[in-house]
Amino acid sequence: MWRGRPARGLSHQDSSLPSEDSRPGRPRHTSAEAPSPWSKRRDRESIPLTDGPIPLEELHSIAEESSQSERRADDAERELMEWKKAKFMQDRVGEDFDGLITSVTKFGLFVELTDLFVEGLVPLNTLVDDHYTYHENTREIIGQRSRKTYRLGQLVRVLVDRIDPVEKKIQFALLEEEQPPPKRKRH
Repeated sequence: MWRGRPARGLSHQDSSLPSEDSRPGRPRHTSAEAPSPWSKRRDRESIPLTDGPIPLEELHSIAEESSQSERRADDAERELMEWKKAKFMQDRVGEDFDGLITSVTKFGLFVELTDLFVEGLVPLNTLVDDHYTYHENTREIIGQRSRKTYRLGQLVRVLVDRIDPVEKKIQFALLEEEQPPPKRKRH
């Protein structure tokens, strides 16, 4: 509504001024003609109001439906984030990053990149410098010959190996740690 001084000879109550709803550029409908999406939903799923409390069975039904909706929303959000991470990493195939082992399983290591918070898998069968086995009791992957060990919380250097955009999966390859050259003894 206009809050300035009325023009000479006009008052705020002057009936010759157009009403706020009939001014140009304003929608010309009432709330009954164009209900909001929320009111449509309320009309469709209306619960009759009673004088007493809502029955316990109905409250359980409402709570269950609410929980299912929340789980679907969480799943959709998680799937979207995985898709965005895979899309983001597509241009970084071949680049190497520092990462942290977040999980050790019988099929490989899950590594989260420390700077990007993107997680991917280093499959066990891609560790080719030794024959590695998963030890369930210690949750470690240990090389049989070299006894090299990969465990939860270990820092590693990984290469973005491949991206599966359909499955939204990121695969890493472990980069070998630089071994310092052996020190020569002076005679």
